[in-house]
Amino acid sequence: MTGNFYRQGQCYSQAMRRVNDPDFASFAQERIIPHGIYDVNDNTGYVTFGTSKDTSEFVCDNLLRVWIEHLQYRYPQAHTIMVLCDEGGSNAGSHYIVKQDLCKSLNGIT
Repeated sequence: MTGNFYRQGQCYSQAMRRVNDPDFASFAQERIIPHGIYDVNDNTGYVTFGTSKDTSEFVCDNLLRVWIEHLQYRYPQAHTIMVLCDEGGSNAGSHYIVKQDLCKSLNGIT
């Protein structure tokens, strides 16, 4: 569950909980956008929640933040990075803007 909105999954509780349907955005005070990055080698995931739209800048900012805060220490000898996208939303491979913004974000990172 996200706030008072119901999503598929498990909620372990002794009592029933009333929730709103997430398809009615008019009931929400704000929206959050989740973005996840998964490290295949370490079997570790990093999730960021933001209030911006699911844009290429949001994706690239998250990748840069995860690299700076976590991955550069996990892989200190790395000189390249391979990014695999799920092809949904702003990650679509047909969108050149993601590739362009990723190059801008990671330019100069050592």
